[in-house]
Amino acid sequence: MRTTFLIIICSLSLSLYAQSNKWLSKYDKDGVQVSVRGEKTNEYKAEVQVNASLQSCVALMQDIDSHTSFMGSVKDISILKQYTEQKFLIRTIIEMPFPMKNQELISEAIFKVIGDNEKVKVELKSRPDALPMGKMKRMNVADGFWLFEKISELKTKITYQLKFDESNAPNWLVNYFVLENPIKTMSGFSKFVLKDKYKKATISWL
Repeated sequence: MRTTFLIIICSLSLSLYAQSNKWLSKYDKDGVQVSVRGEKTNEYKAEVQVNASLQSCVALMQDIDSHTSFMGSVKDISILKQYTEQKFLIRTIIEMPFPMKNQELISEAIFKVIGDNEKVKVELKSRPDALPMGKMKRMNVADGFWLFEKISELKTKITYQLKFDESNAPNWLVNYFVLENPIKTMSGFSKFVLKDKYKKATISWL
């Protein structure tokens, strides 16, 4: 009897785990798809195809100062340290809706070439202890990646995935981050990458 009970409990746990780790489609419009997962939907994945080369996409991604122009919720961003051409320590100010206060995020961004120069992955890892705490609240977890996959010379598939701290925030705020934020980011990236400065850009390590 006890063994049967344990089997039932384990089966239920595995079922709940599978459900929480399953991607659920939440948005599919104008070429942008957004899916979420997690018991409190604290992880999102956004995908889009852009009419730009792999080099152009990476050039925009490495133009850190431009991120405030297309990334949702990014009020300010700066490079704290550049280790190499492919590794950065970055400070981002996340603009929060009223009445919440803005938060800062300290993260490491590492650009990696995958395969025969057909893919570039930008790994994002939170580094909350890399800088002494100030007055602003700091996010502890906002980990994920950008993946740029070459489809043709002038077409690239982009995947942007991010997982952050579970929160007891109201649903409207959670929805803002897992839906409105990636939608704005991907739509903005698609337009911004078409600028001449990125069309003509070349990446020395790619």
